[in-house]
Amino acid sequence: MAKKRIKAFGEWIEDHLRRACGALSPDKRIIVIFTLLLFFSVLSLYFTVSSIYASAREPGNGCRYGTSSGWSWN
Repeated sequence: MAKKRIKAFGEWIEDHLRRACGALSPDKRIIVIFTLLLFFSVLSLYFTVSSIYASAREPGNGCRYGTSSGWSWN
């Protein structure tokens, strides 16, 4: 039962995406693809930089060098 619903939902999504993309001209498709690529790239960089900043900001977190075994994580 659940498999049928998941499959039907996937087919419904596919049909709607095909209709939406079919209405776009090839030039507009390229613009949409590059816009989404740029958006997700910026979002990925934001998450990476904000995670590094958050881990470096808190005094107890992060990586420290100087123990006998080399690098250690606090």
